[in-house]
Amino acid sequence: DSNPRCALRSAASNPVGARYLFFFNHDVESNRNTPAPGTRHGNELQYLFDPPSPLSALDQRLSASYVGFLADFVKSG
Repeated sequence: DSNPRCALRSAASNPVGARYLFFFNHDVESNRNTPAPGTRHGNELQYLFDPPSPLSALDQRLSASYVGFLADFVKSG
């Protein structure tokens, strides 16, 4: 099932091994003023890789935090 609630419920009901989950709900500038505003699947990738347009100062700080978060996760799980 692709419903995130079902996946979360399934993971919680089968406590075997480590589970990692994060939510990305930053209001991405490119999604504003669109027919369907809000956070979309994959929006966080522009903060990990080079974005197609320059990031604002706020988004640059978010990118640095996100990259640091992922680096720490890779190092220590």
